[in-house]
Amino acid sequence: MQIQVEHAGHAAGSEERSVHRRSLRLITTARPASAEPFEAIILDLSEEGFLTRAPGCLAVGDAVEVCLPDAGLVAAKVVWASGPYYGCAFLNPISRAVVSASLLRSAPRTEPGSTIAFAPKVIPFPKIHAYDEPVSQTLGLGTRLAVIVGASAALWTGIVLVIARIF
Repeated sequence: MQIQVEHAGHAAGSEERSVHRRSLRLITTARPASAEPFEAIILDLSEEGFLTRAPGCLAVGDAVEVCLPDAGLVAAKVVWASGPYYGCAFLNPISRAVVSASLLRSAPRTEPGSTIAFAPKVIPFPKIHAYDEPVSQTLGLGTRLAVIVGASAALWTGIVLVIARIF
């Protein structure tokens, strides 16, 4: 069986890693620069990059953002691809604390035949802009009205007290 690997930068098969990669199974959200966010599984992670298994919507050279624990959105670039597996390099290295937080949030390893059932929570992709979800959709009409009336009453009370002290 022959495996095709598309690689950018180094000759295929060369190992030039300067940091130790940690094996994990972190289910997170990723977003290519030109596509919608999707669920991805990070299989190994270091301060400089990661290996992910994702739907076939990435290509070598693509910019991608992933959401990591204690780091939020982290920009990376796809440097190699082989089927559903992609090797990505961070544009700016992450800290060891982020690697540790990712390990703690990853799904536990289970032995074959184990009875442990675990469904890890997907790390959601954070909202980029405040206008992604209007206030009218986050608060009900009654709540908005109560906030407006309460704030108005508090302000008028303050104005009346200031005027009463002056006269």
